[in-house]
Amino acid sequence: MPNSKSRIIWLLLPLLIVLTTTVFQQIFSELANKHLDPIGVAIGNRLLLLICLFLIAGICSLALFYFSVLTQKDQGVSRSVGHESLPIPDKKQSEKEIRQSHERLLKNLSGGEKRMLQRYFDDDTKTQMFHVSDGGPAGLASRGILFNPSSYVYGVEVSYNISEWAWEMLKENPKYLT
Repeated sequence: MPNSKSRIIWLLLPLLIVLTTTVFQQIFSELANKHLDPIGVAIGNRLLLLICLFLIAGICSLALFYFSVLTQKDQGVSRSVGHESLPIPDKKQSEKEIRQSHERLLKNLSGGEKRMLQRYFDDDTKTQMFHVSDGGPAGLASRGILFNPSSYVYGVEVSYNISEWAWEMLKENPKYLT
């Protein structure tokens, strides 16, 4: 749920856009009439105004995105799509709550995800290579179970490491992989 600070920003932003475009249009008209007539005649005052308005809209869109990301971080909302994921750590969150969150993630693994994770234990290694077209490791990475230690791709394979907490919990509770 958005906090009051973010609500105010979302309510004031449209007003800011309208005021900015109105003021800018007046300033632009003055400049165009006095100084930019040769340029304005060449490409048209309306086209220049349209370009400027698109720039303003782009800047406002970036500001909206920036404020939405900030409010999500302030509220401890994770940004994973389509899966339950780990919340952004909160200073108030206890070790017990974090462990429960990790257990919930491991209890809800699909069969394919369990087989992927089983490979780490079969080979007794914390690193595995996966084909770049395999979306499973990326899904596990979005939930913090795996992570990509480097952006380097080895031919058609990508390496993924298992996170320390997942390694320890799965060693303690191999039932999560059955």
